[in-house]
Amino acid sequence: MAKKYRAFETKIHWLTWVVMAAIVLSISVLLIALQPSSKDVFYDSYFVKATEQDFQNKLPKSNNFVLVNRLEDGFLGISKGLYSKTNKEDQLSIIYFGSPELENGSSHIANVYARLYGSTKVEPQIPASNLINELENQVTLYYFENNVTEFTKTLEKLNEHYTDTNIVANTLPFVLVVLNGEVVDYAVLTEANIPLQLMNFYQRVFENEKVSNLIQ
Repeated sequence: MAKKYRAFETKIHWLTWVVMAAIVLSISVLLIALQPSSKDVFYDSYFVKATEQDFQNKLPKSNNFVLVNRLEDGFLGISKGLYSKTNKEDQLSIIYFGSPELENGSSHIANVYARLYGSTKVEPQIPASNLINELENQVTLYYFENNVTEFTKTLEKLNEHYTDTNIVANTLPFVLVVLNGEVVDYAVLTEANIPLQLMNFYQRVFENEKVSNLIQ
């Protein structure tokens, strides 16, 4: 019996195993490559729900949003959370908390982006905010997906971490601005004219003393 097994074993050339392994590896790589990126999933989730004609002109698919899905760092700090990402010296972090499931969610996030970075593809054109005009390389826009039921707990954790400010917000969408690990300002997007609210909000942030010091 042992002789028969050894005879069978010698019939399979080592190159066969190499080829088989290469095929399995190629298929695995192809399957991974075909998976949409997290940035594509993020954008498409808003695009499919967009009702505003200028959505793509205000929020292009190639945008500057940085996705973050946790507050604290992950295991061994390999996956960085919001607190770590935004705790950078002289870097202004603007974090949008929202979800494509929110009413008018696509319109809100498009305006958050357009009122910050501007858009030349809409009529009338939207000028970039002073934050971008003066501090473009020091501004990072983050996206933190949250629904209404999750936000209460998220807000509790934010207030536990940012002890310098008592953040009062009872709904989404919500925009938070952080500089050097401290809250500069925040806004709950509930006003009747959201684009105007955002324009005034970004200007208020720009005029904040802590932010103004970055320009000098």
